Amino acid sequence: MKRPTNREILIWLNSLSIGNRNMEKIMQQNSDLSDIWILSTKDINKLKGIKPAIKEKIINYRNEAYINRLFTEIKKHNIDITTIYDEDYPKGFHHIYDRPKVLYRKGELKAEDQFSIGIVGSRKATAYGKWATEKFVKELVKLDITIVSGLALGIDSIAHRKALEENGRTIGVLGNGLDTVYPKRNKLLYEEIPKNGAIITEYTLGTPPLAY
Repeated sequence: MKRPTNREILIWLNSLSIGNRNMEKIMQQNSDLSDIWILSTKDINKLKGIKPAIKEKIINYRNEAYINRLFTEIKKHNIDITTIYDEDYPKGFHHIYDRPKVLYRKGELKAEDQFSIGIVGSRKATAYGKWATEKFVKELVKLDITIVSGLALGIDSIAHRKALEENGRTIGVLGNGLDTVYPKRNKLLYEEIPKNGAIITEYTLGTPPLAY
């Protein structure tokens, strides 16, 4: 196998549930991130600020069979990926503390999405909450502002649906892998959003929707 690119290494590290801060530490100690693929076990164990368990993951999963399965699975689910090495990485994200290094995506991120507003709220929306959400979304869409929410039940779902009804763009941000539709009642919404927006997550395939 040819040596993976820096971009592929980021995706590989993310698939091992190695967090953004630890990836940042690894990047700081390797000007060419792909060096991590060929470093000796001794050199990996010399990485500073990285816990032994994470070093062990890197050593154990640094093989052609694993990385091939990983990218085959991503392709099977028709998932696009944006990393900090890509031109379509959201510019605003560069200013976030602990910014995500990898974004898994269904749908398309566009330049105009930089003009966006997040609308989130209770899963048990009141009649007034529903009215107010729809009112705000309708007016914001008229201004070509993208609506961002979390695809949860209640206010989140109302915001996404109203944006689509008004032919506006909307982005759903998930706390789980894109191979899991959660909540299941939002399956139709999950399928509709990428037609005029995107669903994104920083979590690798197989990550369940855990409460924390």
